[in-house]
Amino acid sequence: PLTEYKLDELQKFDEASQLAIRGYLNTLALVKELPPRRLTLFQQTLRGLRHWAHNRLVDNGAFGFLPGFSWALLSRWVIDRDNPKTSKEAQKKLFATLHQWDFNEAIGLTKEARSFPLRPRDKMAIVTSMAPQQNSARNVTSSTLKEMKREFQRAHELCTKEQWEALLQPKEPSQGCHAKRAVQFTAKSDTELSACRGWFKKSVLSLLLALEQELGCSALCYGHGKEGATYNIYLQEAPQKPLTELLQKFGEQFEMWADKPQSATISFVEH
Repeated sequence: PLTEYKLDELQKFDEASQLAIRGYLNTLALVKELPPRRLTLFQQTLRGLRHWAHNRLVDNGAFGFLPGFSWALLSRWVIDRDNPKTSKEAQKKLFATLHQWDFNEAIGLTKEARSFPLRPRDKMAIVTSMAPQQNSARNVTSSTLKEMKREFQRAHELCTKEQWEALLQPKEPSQGCHAKRAVQFTAKSDTELSACRGWFKKSVLSLLLALEQELGCSALCYGHGKEGATYNIYLQEAPQKPLTELLQKFGEQFEMWADKPQSATISFVEH
């Protein structure tokens, strides 16, 4: 079975195959040398963290939060670092660490991962184990980091009080919201709408970064686009200038998309 590789051997494969091989080996590294009881603890901890992250809306890597692999890596990291006995203790220790963590410092399972050099764009680094190391949290923005820090602080306080039911209370996206814009797609078929959802997930990060950098406001995106392919952009502060130009540019990117379904349209609705 494939358990390791040499970098020069990896270069023989096409890019998609390289990504698949690295993904497979990094997944193996998460459970490497875990005895059965520790493996069960890892699985329970990850399940609990994913449930919490889903309810608190910080689980979507495409929108600048953390993807599933980052939560898995954090689950293994806290088990190795703090030696918890139960999944609740693991979550308690993890949030106790994260709420005060210096995110200029990389999180990883190996010395090489923890030595990962952050780029200027990196707001958080949760680094894969297999060479070449990659930042699984590379999509995190200033806005989503600020939001996750608030959630880590809240989780730490509730775990300290052992208020487990309150910890998992679902969050309303509009909490602390100054304004909202709905991004809506229409198309003649579900297949075409699905393609629009895929384009949005690959493209929305550029819009969120532009809102931060050009308008000086925190911007968060929520929604799964399952009902009518609608996503919501929430602004945490009043923008320094109108949104019209940025949204128009984003709409133009959609119209220039080479694979855009002929019947598909995009629109922006103010709330």
